[in-house]
Amino acid sequence: MAVWSPTSETLFYRQNGDVWQWTQAAGAQRYLPGVNWYYPTFSADGSRLAYAVPRADGLHDIYLIDAAHGGSPQLLKGARTLPVFLNSNQLWYWSEGQGICGVGINHPLVYDITDGSEAASIIDQVVAVWPATSSNF
Repeated sequence: MAVWSPTSETLFYRQNGDVWQWTQAAGAQRYLPGVNWYYPTFSADGSRLAYAVPRADGLHDIYLIDAAHGGSPQLLKGARTLPVFLNSNQLWYWSEGQGICGVGINHPLVYDITDGSEAASIIDQVVAVWPATSSNF
């Protein structure tokens, strides 16, 4: 679950329950201690970083970091997974819900970062975006 920053030569990756960042000049540095992320994705302009974190009930929560200005991760939405930035302001993901036999994926959604709205998506699956800024590839 590694992803390159689209605006710098920085690699972000998960190792031993933490998220690390690596550059050739500085080497490896702990970036998010205690975060066991999945599906990290950068916005195309590199200003935002989103990722999923598994919950105890088997579902995931989506977190968002303002990578341009720093700060702590913010819980964006609960019971969501597989985030991928479509552009700098729209994040695509799946909703999740508990099914009869465990976790069930419900439907694709698009979240608008600028106003916090969420809408159903006609896009069933995101296989690739350009530039590639997600670990889904």
